[in-house]
Amino acid sequence: MDHAQTTRSSLSMTTIHDVAKLAGVASGTASNVMAGKPGVSQAKQTAVREAARQLNYRPSSIARALSKRQSDMIGVLTQGFRSPFFARAVDVAEREIRLAGKHAVIASSPSQADSDWCNAEALSFLDSRDCDGILVLGCTWSERELTQVLAGRTRPIVFVNRQLTFQPEASFTVDHYAVGHSIAEHLLRQGHRQFAAVKGPEEHYQDASLRHKGFVNTIAAAGFPADPDLIIEGSLDFCGGKVAAERLLAIGRPFSAVCCGNDEQAIAAEAVLSSTDHPPEIFGHGGWDLLSYIATKVSTVTVPIAAIVESACASLLNKCYGGDRPVRRTFPTSLVIRRQAGASKPAID
Repeated sequence: MDHAQTTRSSLSMTTIHDVAKLAGVASGTASNVMAGKPGVSQAKQTAVREAARQLNYRPSSIARALSKRQSDMIGVLTQGFRSPFFARAVDVAEREIRLAGKHAVIASSPSQADSDWCNAEALSFLDSRDCDGILVLGCTWSERELTQVLAGRTRPIVFVNRQLTFQPEASFTVDHYAVGHSIAEHLLRQGHRQFAAVKGPEEHYQDASLRHKGFVNTIAAAGFPADPDLIIEGSLDFCGGKVAAERLLAIGRPFSAVCCGNDEQAIAAEAVLSSTDHPPEIFGHGGWDLLSYIATKVSTVTVPIAAIVESACASLLNKCYGGDRPVRRTFPTSLVIRRQAGASKPAID
């Protein structure tokens, strides 16, 4: 057996009893030293740590979890990684969990076709890893389904970008209805009177649904309701925005402004609608960083993703491990206007 094999073998076979024997102390004493418990003399602590170093001993995570009744792992359930929102949210969540001395276990539920099943499978996976708590970055369950999913759960769970009427303390999000309202108010002040909208699938995305309702309700209250034929549902990605914009052009009815479900839809819609004689004003949502570095006239709404995820993590870590990490509950958004002129002629006369 060569040296590498011997090292791997010793790593897998060394136990706390071996460390105690080499250090000349009882196994319980060695275990207390490795666990950082008080009450052991400095000399014995030094002997145990030196023996552990010589034997390349690493405490078993399973054994630690059993003794502490904690795994020091936080589950993170995300809706895929392709979206800039979720990519940023996962990055912030992992950082906050790591800075707290814990480990993130990440599960993805990217499928829109079977989103409910994928969410359930991902949640089951995180539960099977004995995560102390779970951070959910958006989800496609309805509120009725969520009450069933959460029934009987004993481990803490918090949600980002999801409003929960029955458990508001576990919800960290912006006011999406107010976001849609603010977009509508801005476009009305700019003189727009003919509107189109590209919305996300309402059945699965509460945030996009609330923004759409805030938008259409506001323009209707101002006396300029959207033409139902100019409200197109599409997936919340580039493909969804492109297909929806092409459908709007094919319908052939006039509009001078378009409210999209997110920045990806909006960028794709702009690529299609910019070819018209009078390109409409287009609004997205999310404040995607890339928009600041490309030639685009898409306006957007910035969302403080980092602040939302940081507070959600702080709340979850407090619930799991104690502590008084500061937790925010309100998160302001702001409009980023890239087209300063008033309403132009409709995209289709």
